[in-house]
Amino acid sequence: MGVRKEITVSSLQKKKAVMDSPSNLALNNVCEAFSQADMSDMCSLHKEKLKLFCLNHWEPVCFICMVAKIHFGHTFRPLDEVQKDYQDKLQDGLQEAKKRLKDHIELRTLIFVAWVLGYVVFLHSMRMIWTAKYARGPLARSLLVNMVSEGERTAMETQEWYKCCPDLLGESLRPLFVQSHLDSGTKAFLKQSIEKSNWLFTQLYHSFVSSVLTPLVSRTSINGFLGRGSMFVFSVEQFQKLLKVGPDWKAEKLLDLGAGDGAVTEIMRGHFREIYATEVSPPMKWHLQRRNFKLMGIDEWQWNGLQYDVISCLNLLDRCEDPLHLLRDIRRSLVPNTGRLILAAVLPFQPYVEVGGKWQRPQEHLKIQGKTWEEQVTNLSREVFQKSGFEVETVTRLPYLCEGDMYNDYYVLDDAVFVLKASNVTDESGQ
Repeated sequence: MGVRKEITVSSLQKKKAVMDSPSNLALNNVCEAFSQADMSDMCSLHKEKLKLFCLNHWEPVCFICMVAKIHFGHTFRPLDEVQKDYQDKLQDGLQEAKKRLKDHIELRTLIFVAWVLGYVVFLHSMRMIWTAKYARGPLARSLLVNMVSEGERTAMETQEWYKCCPDLLGESLRPLFVQSHLDSGTKAFLKQSIEKSNWLFTQLYHSFVSSVLTPLVSRTSINGFLGRGSMFVFSVEQFQKLLKVGPDWKAEKLLDLGAGDGAVTEIMRGHFREIYATEVSPPMKWHLQRRNFKLMGIDEWQWNGLQYDVISCLNLLDRCEDPLHLLRDIRRSLVPNTGRLILAAVLPFQPYVEVGGKWQRPQEHLKIQGKTWEEQVTNLSREVFQKSGFEVETVTRLPYLCEGDMYNDYYVLDDAVFVLKASNVTDESGQ
């Protein structure tokens, strides 16, 4: 029997793995026969050229092998002819296999797209129901009635955002309280938040990216990366009312500590010639630079020798490690006599710091006493601000608003916003 060889149809050997169906069994046998041949063109038994292919033994042979006893009565064909025939058949089989694979991938893709669209339609339908944009049947009609009352409740809720009983404030704070209301600037922010929450595909994308990045980076950085989660503390009119200034009032320097994406800083911008800001989150720093604010390091602003006409510390006191030390640094950095600190604090006061996407208690934990908003405002003034060398000039109650998502149009917390000035007498414990 002639020794088998690896002929020039090596491409058949590499592609035969795809030909695994029963209809291609003969083709597999040919490929197996070719793959077992050695590199020589000569029959090692008879030293003759391998020119024929035995269709019974499925192997290349020479002319002497053809008349040998082992191949007696067998059928032979020229090797080149067999190679060409089976190359064509193998190519046809390969194309058929590729087509089946393509059809399979297209089917799986179609099923996945249909599932995603179904999921989106389901979420959108649920949102339509809960926002009462459509009413169908008795259940939907009852929901519509509830939504009408819910709209009324929303109006009542916005009134509660600003509600304060001055009689419950400390005696020294009562004449300093400034009553605020839902104004055009706040309404514009709420309208924009509601519109954004209806961008369904955008909200789905935000939800997916947020769930992926949450274990890796802080929530603030995720919001900065996605360009979402802008905050609203006060409008231009409310800012002017708190500082008791007019639209044309100008000062030299503003420093906004923990400025986020700069949306609140932008509201104060028109009253200052130089705007400085600090921020920890890299994506938020990019937003601040895009607004052309001067960035300063969180350990730089208090030592660079600059003094500021206004320093804003908005909802930062409950999110820093050492709030009393921060207040003392702010006091030293204000312009003497005329410098003012605008400080906002979420009440109830619950201090936490965010480290790598996780929340933990700060090193210095301020314990603010009181059960009501008024009681906690009074306690903050007496036990924190006075001991840090500040006295309250004005105070108001405002909603701390944040852009919403696919589940809520917006989020709201209860804020106390103070305007503080350095007092002439500082408690020794605050030095």
